[in-house]
Amino acid sequence: MIMPRRPGVYVDLMIMTTGSSDIQDFGWIDPATGNRYNPCVDYAWDEAKAAANFAKHRVSFTAAALALDDPRKIECIDDRFDYREERIQNICMGSGQVLFVVTVMRNASLCRIISARKATRHERELYFEDGPLFP
Repeated sequence: MIMPRRPGVYVDLMIMTTGSSDIQDFGWIDPATGNRYNPCVDYAWDEAKAAANFAKHRVSFTAAALALDDPRKIECIDDRFDYREERIQNICMGSGQVLFVVTVMRNASLCRIISARKATRHERELYFEDGPLFP
């Protein structure tokens, strides 16, 4: 399954962050957090894996894909094992809940979702470390 990018979000974000909708750079780095952000990414996943993940964690990959658009998300490379690919651990918010999502960038515009679950207490504390979303 591939969840295509949402063109309206891309245009709004590019205007908000660059002041121009016809910029050639298709991503940006948040200077406050250092997080990479690419609003032009398509999300893909294996349907059988998505169903198994939902049965186990009650989090859909569609919800995870939407949460990955969170500009406040925390990303780190998972180098605990040799996965033969660069796995990225993401702590991000979607639909009012903080999620822990593991992804792999297949190329500059395709992100494969491997797993998604609700964040643990420690992961939620990391996410809110800089304060609440709405002070």
